[in-house]
Amino acid sequence: MTERTCPGCETTFTPRGRQKFCSRRCQTRMWHRARLGIADLGFMRRCWWCQAEFRSLDGRRDYCSAECAKFGSLLGNIQREYGVSREQYRSAHFQQGGKCAVCRRPERTARNTLLAVDHDHVTGQFRGLLCSHCNRAIGLLRDDPQIILAAADYVRKHRQLTLF
Repeated sequence: MTERTCPGCETTFTPRGRQKFCSRRCQTRMWHRARLGIADLGFMRRCWWCQAEFRSLDGRRDYCSAECAKFGSLLGNIQREYGVSREQYRSAHFQQGGKCAVCRRPERTARNTLLAVDHDHVTGQFRGLLCSHCNRAIGLLRDDPQIILAAADYVRKHRQLTLF
């Protein structure tokens, strides 16, 4: 088994199952400290979403703020629905700067707070993150590059024909 460092007293021990502390005594001590609001310097954590360092009283929080926790909770079943892991979504989100891959704007609808997962409907392969407007538009154009280019040409042509 792998060895683990106790967050209460920083001794090394071999855990049984999901054991986090070296003893019941350390666990109780840390629980009381957390309940009383006594910060323990041993619990510096890195936020799963934004990667910022933060202090956690009990060592169980994964997020530095409610805003970051919101992203984590909304990504709950993204793996099951789209076959995209939470890590893949997170890395794509930060790679795109939190903006749509097509229009380069953040999600702007009141109903959706996260960018939509765009995937190829034929292969099922993850392509990127889109705002709900661009995702809907590409879907309505049946993911067909020919139709999308024809629509772009149509808009360009009629924009040049304006009378003003």
